[in-house]
Amino acid sequence: MSEPFPEMKASRAIVLFVLIMLLASLALVSVLPAGAQGVNLLQNPSFEDGVDPWQARGGTLITINNPNSGNLAAIFFVNEAEGYIHQTVPVSPEASYLFFGFAIKDNPNIDNIFLRISWYESEDGFGSEISDNDSINALTDDHPQYRPLTTGQVTPPPNAH
Repeated sequence: MSEPFPEMKASRAIVLFVLIMLLASLALVSVLPAGAQGVNLLQNPSFEDGVDPWQARGGTLITINNPNSGNLAAIFFVNEAEGYIHQTVPVSPEASYLFFGFAIKDNPNIDNIFLRISWYESEDGFGSEISDNDSINALTDDHPQYRPLTTGQVTPPPNAH
């Protein structure tokens, strides 16, 4: 598989959805280099191909029919105090990125839902986290419709891989 940006081979970031408590529904999510419209670094961002290559920690991720669009969405059932889904994507420390998505929080047992980009020194996204960027907004109140979340434009630390 070819890399979307060949000059970025050695740089990676872990993209996290941190979902606290029981259940959340996710629709389209994207990580875009700032100013590069239409170039989504995430694989399967709208869950149309199931849950691969997303990985779940602290819960179970499944797809459902999305009543808002007729397509698929994902539900994450958290079975620990804190759970998240993630995937590793290529980045360049010299570029800026925008992470956005849509989520539903309609369960009072969920504390909040937000997006996080975690930066790591290792190329595979494991080991010690260097730093992270959380979404500007978090979903803390219940609402039956999808609402947007975004980190805004962020730049990785220079030693992120």
